[in-house]
Amino acid sequence: MKVKCLITIFSIIHIIPCYAQDYELVTIHPPQTFYLDPGIESGSNRTSLLFETPYSAIELYYAFTTKSIDGNASLNLYSQLNQAVDEWGISSEAYSTIKIPEGETRCNVFVVEGDEVSLFEEGEKPDYDKGSSRTHFTHGLVKITDVAYPTGYLGFENLNPEKGIFITVEIVALNDNTIQPSKAEEVLNTTAEVAELADEVFSLFGEIGKEKREKKKKQDEFTNLMNTGWVMYESGDFESALHYSTKALEIMEQPSLYFNLGLIQWCSDSSRTSTDYYLDGLKLIYQCETKEEAIGILETGLKDISDAQEKHGYVSKAPPVGRLLSMKLEEVQLKEKW
Repeated sequence: MKVKCLITIFSIIHIIPCYAQDYELVTIHPPQTFYLDPGIESGSNRTSLLFETPYSAIELYYAFTTKSIDGNASLNLYSQLNQAVDEWGISSEAYSTIKIPEGETRCNVFVVEGDEVSLFEEGEKPDYDKGSSRTHFTHGLVKITDVAYPTGYLGFENLNPEKGIFITVEIVALNDNTIQPSKAEEVLNTTAEVAELADEVFSLFGEIGKEKREKKKKQDEFTNLMNTGWVMYESGDFESALHYSTKALEIMEQPSLYFNLGLIQWCSDSSRTSTDYYLDGLKLIYQCETKEEAIGILETGLKDISDAQEKHGYVSKAPPVGRLLSMKLEEVQLKEKW
């Protein structure tokens, strides 16, 4: 019996093929820097960047950072990814070693499709890919694994009401050269057919469309309240900041909003309430859609604490939960699967 089992196991192992893919990195947009005016309502505080995805792309990476004064920020995304890629792609361990220069001021980065970018540029809130977008971030590295569209846009928005910002961005694609153009075109045609069918379904079932519009309206209201709360905080009006941030919390719970509330309370010398808010935010970290998003939120939370100590002289020390944020950041960075 033992011999038969060994033969069976060997046979199974023997017939399982193991193929390495032919991966190649392609620069979609080399590092470029552009300026955005201050304010969250003016149209000149927004811009968009078109990106075209190669037919054989299986992953898309973009990195960004912000500065308050003009100057080159070295992202080196392509060179860092080039060191991380091997015949099996880019592992999570290699990806975690990539470093992006720390930013100085917050911005929004939305991944949107063509029919939404005009709404964004006109000052409206677009329907964006939440897993691949970043809101209230000073810098970030984002991996898009669901490359479902041949073209798309990155929409950038300056949230600072008083200062213009310089944003540097770089976009790189990971191609699988074993994918043939004909297959890719077939996938794209199928995707277009599915999208067309989806539009027909939405037109037949008006309630679904209504629910989608109401959800978007709710998301817009939440974002406006959260942004206004942060603007009030940055201006030193903690009472108004608390008011608008609390109103946003009535609509939706997000880790970054809880961290904002904790910081506002700390600067208002309400340390006990501050700790509760930070703990509530930490409980939601694993609800983030991606590991990278969670890391970005925690890093931003820690940076906001540091900035508050410099900006508000009476904040003599960091909130006691600052150490908890650092520990959670280390925990998330070490997590292999999300």
